[in-house]
Amino acid sequence: MTVSQAKLSLPQLTLVVIGNVLGPGLFLLPANLAALGSISLIGWLFTALFALVMALLFARLGMIRPDRCSLYALSCDGIGRLAGFQVVYGYWFGIWASNVAGAVATVGYLSWFFPSLSNPVTGCITAVGIIWLLTMVNMTNLRFIGLFQSMTTGLTLIPVSCLALFGWWKFDPELLQQAYNVTEDSDLRAIISAASLTLWTFLGMEAACNAASAAKNPKRDVPLATLIGTVITAVIYLACTTVVMGLVPNDVLQSSSAPMALAVEALLGTTAGTIVSLIAVIACLGSLNSWILTQGLIARTAARDGLFPAFFARLNKNNVPAQGHMLTALLVSLFLIVTVEPQLNEQFEKAALVCVFVSLISYVYALSGSFVVLRQLHMSEERYRIMALIISISIFYCFMAAIGTGADVLCYGVIAVLFSVVLFACSGAGNGGGNWMLSDK
Repeated sequence: MTVSQAKLSLPQLTLVVIGNVLGPGLFLLPANLAALGSISLIGWLFTALFALVMALLFARLGMIRPDRCSLYALSCDGIGRLAGFQVVYGYWFGIWASNVAGAVATVGYLSWFFPSLSNPVTGCITAVGIIWLLTMVNMTNLRFIGLFQSMTTGLTLIPVSCLALFGWWKFDPELLQQAYNVTEDSDLRAIISAASLTLWTFLGMEAACNAASAAKNPKRDVPLATLIGTVITAVIYLACTTVVMGLVPNDVLQSSSAPMALAVEALLGTTAGTIVSLIAVIACLGSLNSWILTQGLIARTAARDGLFPAFFARLNKNNVPAQGHMLTALLVSLFLIVTVEPQLNEQFEKAALVCVFVSLISYVYALSGSFVVLRQLHMSEERYRIMALIISISIFYCFMAAIGTGADVLCYGVIAVLFSVVLFACSGAGNGGGNWMLSDK
C-alpha cells in the first residue's frame, strides 16, 4: 500500500467531522430545549451559523497552514505553552464531561424498557456502571472496540434519517406556536440559553484540522471536509429537533428521557418507538465507547509530550494506558455523582453545559492565537481585516455562549480551569516537559 493510499480522502475526512459532531446529544437534547420552548430553534440557528463561521475560519487556516491549524497549534503558536496546555486539558476534560452526558443519555433510553432507571439514584448507579464496564473493555480488548464501533456508528443515522425525512407527514406547526417561549425569561435570554446548550453538539467540527497530517490533499480536503461536514450536521440537527417539537406536545417532551423514541412513536406507533429506543441505546454505547478510548489516548499522548504527568502514559500488557483510563473513569464517576438531578435530562444538560464552557475556553485561546498567527503570515491588509472581523465575531459569540451556560456551570467551569494551572505546574510542562510524577517504567 502506498503512502497516499493509506491517507484519508475527502469523503473520509467529511465522515470524521460528521462522526465527531453527531452523538448522544441528538437523542436527548430535544427534551432540554423543550424547557425553553420552540424559540430554542432560533438559538439552534444562531449556533449553526456560528459553527459555519468557525468552519470557514478553520477552512481558511487549513488552506494557509494545513499542518498547524488545530486548536492546540493555534493556541500554542499564538499565545504560548500554557494556552496550548489548557487547550489539550480542556479537550480532555470536555470529553469526559461529554461522557457523563453520553452515559445519562444511554440510561435515559434504557428507562424506556426499565422505568425504574428514571429514579435519580438508580439512574446514576447505572450510568457509573456503564462507564466502568466500557472502561474495562477499553483496557482489555482493542479488537472488540473497533468491531463494536464499526457496528454502532451507522445506527445513529437510522432514527435521525427517519425523522428528518418522514417526520413532516404528521408535523403539527401549532405545537410550535403554542410553546414558543415557555420560560419566564425574555426571548433574548431564552435564545442565548438555547445557543449555549446547542453549541455542545457542534464541538468537534475542527476534527478534520486535527487529522490534517493524515489527509491525502490537506490544502483542499481539510477545508472542504470541515465545511461540508458542518453543513450536513447542522441540517440534520435543525430538521430533527424541529420535527420532534412538531410531533410531541411540549409538556410531554420536557419530562421525557427518550424524546426521539416518543417522536417516532407518534409517527409510526409504539413498536417503532421501542425499536428506536433500542437503536439509541446501542448508538449511545458506541459513541461512549469511542470517546472513552479517545480520552485515554489523548491523555497518553499529552503525557508523552510532557504536557500531562507520566502516570497517564503507562501501558498495561495489552498496550493500553490502563491507569489513565481508570483515573479518568473515577473522575467521570465523581462528576456523575456531583451533578445528579431529579430528572435525567437535567443532569444531561448540566454535563453538556460544563463541556461547552470548558471547550469555549479552548476556542477563545485558538481564536485569539489566530490574530498573532495571521500577522506572522504577512498577508495583505485587506485579507487580514476580513479574517480579523470573523475572529472577533466568533470570540464575541463565545463570550455570549459562556454567559448563557448559567451561574452553576460557570462555577464548575472555573474550578476545572483553575485545576488545569495546577496540573500544568505539576506536569513540568511549563519547563518544556519533564514529569515529576511516576516514571514510565
